[in-house]
Amino acid sequence: MKFILWFALILAVIHLLRAKSAALRRSAMPPAPPSAPSEPSAAIESMVQCDYCGIHLPASEALPAVRGAQFCCEEHRQRATSA
Repeated sequence: MKFILWFALILAVIHLLRAKSAALRRSAMPPAPPSAPSEPSAAIESMVQCDYCGIHLPASEALPAVRGAQFCCEEHRQRATSA
């Protein structure tokens, strides 16, 4: 029984020492340089509104129709064109 307790105590001390060592290494590392911002136009996308339900969505995901209308899904495009 003593052997198991000593073994558990030694494992706990080793675990604590490793955690402390890893924390010291992380704090000693220099901070990462700030990344250069990418092109603003690539990061910002314009939003459009579905002409059927009014939800806003990215322009790249919108489904175009005649006369510049934009729709969020095929169902709304069909409903608007059939009405």
